Amino acid sequence: MKEGIKISESAYQFNNLSPNANIRNEVKRMFELDILNGKYVVGERVPTISHFTKIYRVGESTAYKTLSSLVDDGILIKKHGVGYFLKPCIYDKLMQSHVTELERQMREVINYAIRIGLKTEEIYELLKKIVS
Repeated sequence: MKEGIKISESAYQFNNLSPNANIRNEVKRMFELDILNGKYVVGERVPTISHFTKIYRVGESTAYKTLSSLVDDGILIKKHGVGYFLKPCIYDKLMQSHVTELERQMREVINYAIRIGLKTEEIYELLKKIVS
């Protein structure tokens, strides 16, 4: 497992969703973060639909559709009658996807900071404050 920030169980609460947020996409994102944080091991079976509903606090239909979407995206493999398994070599693909999304979000925040008049040095200082 790579070093990184661990996601707490409180991350599984849908607090700050926009009115148009798709719960299935949010659950999918949380599952991917759990993969990146080492909760699930490549090649091992991931939770059943029943367990998935309890872990991510969603209904059976949402759990099934989320897992199916993860199969369609090439993150999971479905073995009929056995369960869902994390596809080999998926960690790097997921990490790159999430780093790309983080970069997009950071650009939005930095552009906002510039629009409100912060200078580059002030943005750096703010970032250092947040990280430490």
